Amino acid sequence: MFDAHPNVCIPFECPMIINLHLKFKTVKKWTKEKKLSFYNSLFTQWKFDSFRVNNDKLKTELLQLPEDCEFEDLIRKVYSNFNSVYEKEEILLFGDKNPEYSLNSFYINRLIKIFPNAKFIHLIRDYRDNFVSYKNVDFEAPVAPLIAYRWKNSVLSVEKIAKIYPQQFIIQRFEDLIAEPETNLQKLCAFLNLEFSTKMLDYKNKKQEFIETFPKEILEKYHSSTMGELDKSKINAWQNKMTESEIKKSDYISGKTGEKFGYIRKYNKASISVILKSLPWIIYGKLWMLLKWVIDHLPFKWRTAIIARGPVLAWVYNKIFR
Repeated sequence: MFDAHPNVCIPFECPMIINLHLKFKTVKKWTKEKKLSFYNSLFTQWKFDSFRVNNDKLKTELLQLPEDCEFEDLIRKVYSNFNSVYEKEEILLFGDKNPEYSLNSFYINRLIKIFPNAKFIHLIRDYRDNFVSYKNVDFEAPVAPLIAYRWKNSVLSVEKIAKIYPQQFIIQRFEDLIAEPETNLQKLCAFLNLEFSTKMLDYKNKKQEFIETFPKEILEKYHSSTMGELDKSKINAWQNKMTESEIKKSDYISGKTGEKFGYIRKYNKASISVILKSLPWIIYGKLWMLLKWVIDHLPFKWRTAIIARGPVLAWVYNKIFR
């Protein structure tokens, strides 16, 4: 919706900012060699090919930046070369919609360090519907207590940073956006000091161009509904698509946090059985976050190599759990 705005540019998901900052954060003087190193490193980033940039044009523009520029300036130049399916006028805002950034406060703190004036839209969804959305993907274990733990950890991580920078964060409930898209988009535009455009509601008009952009297998697996109508049936879908056991475990782990955002628990108390069955997955979730932290602090080459193998590792991981 925001990329459909003529003054906003939001590329497809590519975790380049965090990855490349780990490699170039100490650069004080952007010589030609450093700029070329940055340029070449872009092509090692997972999904960067989805930006569909003109390589020669991007390289020329990066080399034209002054030596005293900042890492932020190089990123802006890369994003300005993203080939959006929507017509653009003057670009006033760049955006990034990587859901990975909400996994922990480490990412958010790093983003604020790189972009001190950035604003964050925290899109939040009912923790049970969040689980339903994961049930058929092939990169995650479809286990209710694990997904509930990660949902809770993500929400609390964002909330922690938002308390420090309250003027730079806004919470947007998924359900409210689906129910009243124009009203909520107007609210978000006001938060960004951006004039609302009705083109944001016409994002579906570029469906064919969107289809031609993505590889067919990726589109069908993960983005099949992206250019469709806003589907109100996805609100409270968990009531018909989760077992009572899954709901009980999710309510036990995330219910208290969920109620802060208007998501009412079906079960307020958990039995000993529910607690004991949830505990291994909570421990596993904590260990997974620890592993994630370790990977995020590895040298650039090692971290990039692991991330590049993400799809294969996810496939193996999912096969084991299924």
